[in-house]
Amino acid sequence: MTQMTVHQFDNQWKAIFKTGSLFAIMVILGTLADVVAGSILGGDLSAIPSTAAGRFEQFGGNTLLGLYNLDLLNLITALLMVPVFVSLFSALYRHYTHFAIHIPGHIYYRNSDICS
Repeated sequence: MTQMTVHQFDNQWKAIFKTGSLFAIMVILGTLADVVAGSILGGDLSAIPSTAAGRFEQFGGNTLLGLYNLDLLNLITALLMVPVFVSLFSALYRHYTHFAIHIPGHIYYRNSDICS
């Protein structure tokens, strides 16, 4: 196994941070696209089918509108957030290891039913 130099190690961290920032920009653009699509469609909540069967019927009639009402765009932006979270964790882990490891566990523990 070869040892990495400090420069190579820093380049790997930079690649993680750049990837996270790229995905964060994609999430912002996806969110803006969601706002624009909602504005174009009029935002009439009564026009959206209230049942899952109704939404799938709408999907059969108009594929793009059906996918929008089935929240495909929100699903995509949520999946795009995974690399952003990894990048944020990496930044915390690199400089503040205690916060990166112990604080999320503490938050999870405080929000669980054990403390209630």
